[in-house]
Amino acid sequence: MKYDRLTDLLRYRSETDAEKCFVREIATQTELTFSGFFQLVQERARFMQSCGLQAGDRVGLLEGNSVGFMTDFFAVLENDAIVVPINAALKDRELSRSELRSSGEGRKTDRNVAGRGACL
Repeated sequence: MKYDRLTDLLRYRSETDAEKCFVREIATQTELTFSGFFQLVQERARFMQSCGLQAGDRVGLLEGNSVGFMTDFFAVLENDAIVVPINAALKDRELSRSELRSSGEGRKTDRNVAGRGACL
């Protein structure tokens, strides 16, 4: 079976393997099924769209390895936008020079933005 987008595969798995474990978060001892994770992605994608995210936009994600990062990653893709992973190990000085360019506009990122998830 061919999938045009990574999120199409996630949608398919949420339908065919709805109750199978997609991810187990060790820190919180919680499991997310394919359908549960897909639902989180859809909610986050709608939120990002309500904030003005459009197809083709670049979104910087500055998060550690977590379910939240995966959710944001797939949510950006669901909106046909481009994910720009930003290394969470960067120092404040390095982050202050980090710039995302979207539609000719530069947007600075910093640790305050990182705490809120996706840099929209």
